[in-house]
Amino acid sequence: VYELVTEAEIREAQSSLAVQLEPRVKNLLSKAEEMLKELEKRENMLQEE
Repeated sequence: VYELVTEAEIREAQSSLAVQLEPRVKNLLSKAEEMLKELEKRENMLQEE
């Protein structure tokens, strides 16, 4: 059984999903950047030895 939805309902759902996901994506990007910085520090320390 299929239920038809309007384009407005689809846009609303997309917008809602984007609002929910944006903070999570930003958080993951921030964590990834922190991890990259830590790896760069470790790499520099190893090169200095």
